[in-house]
Amino acid sequence: MVRRLTSLPVHADYSLIAYNRETLQFLREHGVVEATLSPELNLKQIQPLAKNSPLPLTCIVHGRLELMVSEYCVTGSFLGHVDEGPCSQPCTKGHYALKDRKDALFPLAMDQFCHMHVLNSKTLSMLPHAMKMNGMGIHTMRIEAKAMDAGEIRHIVKAYRKAMMLPAALDETQEAWVREQEGSEITRGHYFRGVL
Repeated sequence: MVRRLTSLPVHADYSLIAYNRETLQFLREHGVVEATLSPELNLKQIQPLAKNSPLPLTCIVHGRLELMVSEYCVTGSFLGHVDEGPCSQPCTKGHYALKDRKDALFPLAMDQFCHMHVLNSKTLSMLPHAMKMNGMGIHTMRIEAKAMDAGEIRHIVKAYRKAMMLPAALDETQEAWVREQEGSEITRGHYFRGVL
């Protein structure tokens, strides 16, 4: 059974990402006490790792996943008046996003070092599959909270706690509740298709 549901603050340091059993064994031998499985793994790849893992495992189940980190800050460069002196830090006064050619918006999160974190345009959601993580040997389900405020974090943690108690096969009422919690701009990430 999943023992923890965590959310990370905006600028937290993350645990080490693991792709395979050899990595998990290496991490254990070097004192790591829990590892996060790569969000590039699918459920078929996660199951055998979770079953025989030498470490407790975490899976990222919700949030806008980070696509890239850049030392070049778009908001500081264009809106921060850096040509006139120190950056005026417009990133602390508003929300910004990059728009691609298909009009998808990729939210930006800046850290204390003025690095720009580009987040996915859609929110990863494994809400209707939270209960399945229980039987897989996943120790912690992690919510990536970089683009969330405190109210959103409370809401989604409460939803996952409820979803973990649902049966594996959802009825119509439960499915409607899940859809209402998730919203329309979601992705299942690589959990069902994978990239490796």
